[in-house]
Amino acid sequence: MKYRKSIYMAIFLIGAVLFSSCSGSGSIGNSSWPGMSVNGDTVYLSNSTVVYAIRMADGNLTWKFPAEAKTTTHFYAPVYSSGDQLIVGDYLNTLYSINPQTGAQNWTFTEATGRYIGSVLVTEDQIFAPVSNSNLYALSTSGQKQWVFEDSTQALWAQPVSDGSLIYQASMDHHVYAVNPRTGEQVWNLELDGAVVYAPLLDDGTLYATTLSGTLYAINTKDHQILWQSAIDSDGWGSPVMNEGTLYLGDLSGQIYAINSVDGSQLWKVEAGGPVVGCGNLTPNGVVFVTETGDVVFVGFDGIKKWTRSIEGKLYGRPAIGDDRIVVSIMNGENLLVAYDFSGNEVWTFVPAK
Repeated sequence: MKYRKSIYMAIFLIGAVLFSSCSGSGSIGNSSWPGMSVNGDTVYLSNSTVVYAIRMADGNLTWKFPAEAKTTTHFYAPVYSSGDQLIVGDYLNTLYSINPQTGAQNWTFTEATGRYIGSVLVTEDQIFAPVSNSNLYALSTSGQKQWVFEDSTQALWAQPVSDGSLIYQASMDHHVYAVNPRTGEQVWNLELDGAVVYAPLLDDGTLYATTLSGTLYAINTKDHQILWQSAIDSDGWGSPVMNEGTLYLGDLSGQIYAINSVDGSQLWKVEAGGPVVGCGNLTPNGVVFVTETGDVVFVGFDGIKKWTRSIEGKLYGRPAIGDDRIVVSIMNGENLLVAYDFSGNEVWTFVPAK
């Protein structure tokens, strides 16, 4: 029953967002669930019909893609920044390559039969793109299809991760798959107790994956054996982040946890103030989480809550960190983005021009 409630909530959250972004005139302002990523001094925001490039320092817009929004194109997946191109998929079936300097389109890939919800992974010479019809596509960096992995039986919402030898893809079908990056052949798979929404954390040969059944797994990538598993109080939507051997993650009950990465023992937990539907992010002095109820929560590595800031709207996903800035994306609020310094002082807000 616990798992069933978890997966229903997950489907409801995604469905509500995608329904709202595909209704009406196609222009929904900031009512969709934004996808956000950061590279250097630029924040990339996928929201409704537009991808924005925004300066981290002051929140000013650099460019938007496409220059004229199309009501048939909606972006949900975060942008992946890779050298001379940005890669992002839309909620139809198109994967775009964008020039990071100008926002001009380089190329498109339209052969996928599913929708892009999670971010792609780009390695030195390949792009790995998960889609909602359960397929993982491998492309060249110029957008030519190389192979399709079809072993998953349910949607792929998680970004794949790689150690340079294998690609690891978590699935909503309760499995983690290890795939040969050159051939697309399955090397191994491991069944967990629930769906995995976010990309597992990969660190020194170990995958740390959180399931919607409320379990954090540590998996040895060499022999795909479970090293340990640790129960949390509720559904685990996001993956953990790690600092000096300690894992930090939140759950839908509104708890933030610190867990020993060696044996899975819980070091401490603290209340976030609302459901954590996403991942934390690291600063030099602590970890930052956001909640569905609109709170930005800064917790020290010792478990002491340093500050909380409340925002009108709902906060999902992972905060962006860069240059003494914490940037959060907002659903159903007055702004699309708000930036704070590490002390919790508001630095800037971003609202696109109409």
